[in-house]
Parts: sequence; structure tokens; C-alpha cells
Amino acid sequence: MRRGVIAAWIVYDIAIHGYGLMIPAVGFAVYFTSFVAAGHPFADALWSVAVAVPLIAAGLLSPWLGIVADSGGRRRLLLVAATLVCAVASAVMRWVGQGDIAAGMALFFVAQLGFLLAMALYNSYLPLISTPRNAGRISGLAWGLSYLGGIACFLLCLPFIVTPATVDFATTVLYHGLGPVSNGRYHTAREEFPGALS
Repeated sequence: MRRGVIAAWIVYDIAIHGYGLMIPAVGFAVYFTSFVAAGHPFADALWSVAVAVPLIAAGLLSPWLGIVADSGGRRRLLLVAATLVCAVASAVMRWVGQGDIAAGMALFFVAQLGFLLAMALYNSYLPLISTPRNAGRISGLAWGLSYLGGIACFLLCLPFIVTPATVDFATTVLYHGLGPVSNGRYHTAREEFPGALS
């Protein structure tokens, strides 16, 4: 397999991890619970629902998406479409303000569903671009380098969201890496730095 194809596959992983950190993991998660749904007695529960629903939808749609991708030869087109859906919905979140709970949840659902379906399609490329001998090495390299994408995206966004709490949060992320984020301990970060990214 050509090195350029493998490099492109790895670069996609690096790029998509910026979304993973700034939208579902930290950025929009904190923004939604501490600003959009601020004062709502069930803000955390609403966010949990927003996270759960696209997971369920992706689980139901992924098998059918796989059939279409495998039988119709449209894998790349579907990957582009899912990525664009995620990107456009994420961009429109810019206009979600305080009290726009339904709009925030709806846009996150669209973005996250696009992300999950894109990742399913992306992962399906690995057997096509690798061999049983080097698949683990290629996958591991992409996974390791993807953290750079998350950190780079966070640093690019930092000037627009600087508060004392955000600076403390950034210091923690850069010092400890993205381990807490990748392991799903998002609420710990939000509770420790309640003003970050809000």
C-alpha cells in the first residue's frame, strides 16, 4: 500500500480528534451545562441525553451504512458526507446562546452522529490500507499522533476563551496530556474548573 494513503489515513485521525476534545469531551460539554442550560435543574441530565441519543442512533445506522459502503462502492463519498455534516453542525453551534437548550442539543446530535458515522467509515479503511503484520503499527501510530490534533485544536481555541479557570485547565491538559479526556473522566475536569470554557 502506498505510503501517501497511509499518511492520509493517519492525518484524518489527527484532525478529527480536535472535534473529539473541543465538542463532546470538554468545550461544548462545559459550554452547554454551564451557560446554555445554566440554572436548569437538569442541565447535566440533558447533556447526558444529548450524548446518549447519537450513540444509539449510530449503533442502529452503522450496520446499514456498512452495507451501503461495501456493496455500493461509496465508502469515500459517505466518509466525506459524514465529516461535512459534523463540521457544519459544529460551526453552527457558534450561534447557540443561553437558553437555546433544544437548539444546542439538536445541533450536537447532528454533529456527534456525523462524527460517529465518520469514525465507523474511517476505521473500516484500516484492513484496506494495511496487512495483518502492520495493521497494529499503523493504527497505534494514528492513535498516538491523534492526541497532537486535540492539543493543537485546544491551543488554537484558547485565545478566544481565556479566563483564569481556562488557563488552569490548559495547564492541567498540557501537563497530564489528554489521558483524563480519553478515559472519559470529563465531569472531573468540569467540576475542578467550573469556569473553564464558559
